[in-house]
Amino acid sequence: MRPWMAVLFGIAACTGTPEPPPKDAGPPTISSPVPVGAASSNASSKTLGSTPADAAASDASKLAPAGGAHGTILVSGSSIEITGPVSLRGNRTDKKRKYADKTGVMAEVKYYDDGAFKLRQADGTGLWKINRYTPEAGGTRFKVKQVVGNENVEHLVITPEDSGWRVDLKAQPAGTVHRTDSGFEVRATDGTVVLTAGARLASGALGLWLSPEIDDTHRRILLAECLAAGL
Repeated sequence: MRPWMAVLFGIAACTGTPEPPPKDAGPPTISSPVPVGAASSNASSKTLGSTPADAAASDASKLAPAGGAHGTILVSGSSIEITGPVSLRGNRTDKKRKYADKTGVMAEVKYYDDGAFKLRQADGTGLWKINRYTPEAGGTRFKVKQVVGNENVEHLVITPEDSGWRVDLKAQPAGTVHRTDSGFEVRATDGTVVLTAGARLASGALGLWLSPEIDDTHRRILLAECLAAGL
C-alpha cells in the first residue's frame, strides 16, 4: 500500500460516519417561561375562610341558640355583619346605623349622647332601648327597655358578676350568662341552656335570649350594638 493511501484510510477510521438521529425523535422542545405572578402548577390552593385561623375566628363569633338558627356576629370598626335567620350588614354614619339585607334597610339604631341607643324599625318606629349605668366591678350594668308609644318600659336588667352576668326579666330572676372554656353559656333559672356563644361575643347582652318577647333578629342587632359599645 502506498503511503498516501494509508494516510487516507487512517483519517477515515478516526472520523467515522455520524449516526443518524432516531426515527421517532421530534423537534427539540423549548420550555415556555412562567409569567411573573402566575401560580405554579404544584402550588397549593387556599379558599378564603378555610384556614384553621379562619375557622377559629368563626367559632369565636358563633351564636348557637337552643332550637334556633345558628349564626355569627362580626364587629369591625363602624361595620357590623350578622348571619342567622337573615344576613344583615350595619353601617354607621354619625348618630345612626342602618341595617340592611339584600332587599334593603330593615332596621336602624339611633345613638344618644349619654351612651344609650334605640333600635327602631326602618320607618323610625321605636322597638327597644338600651341604657347603660355606672360601671361596676367586672363590667357595666345596663337595662333593656321596651318602647311602648312614648314610654320606655323596663324589660331586662343585666348586672355583671364575677362569673359573668345576672339577668332579671321584669324584676324577676331569669337566669345567668357565664363563661365556659370555649366561650359563654346562657342558662335559665331552671338550668336549661338556651344559648351558647363563642369567646368573642363577651357581653351580658347574650341574656337577651332569656326574653321570649324579643324578636330573634332584634336580639342579634342589640347584641352586636352592645359588643360595639363594650357592654
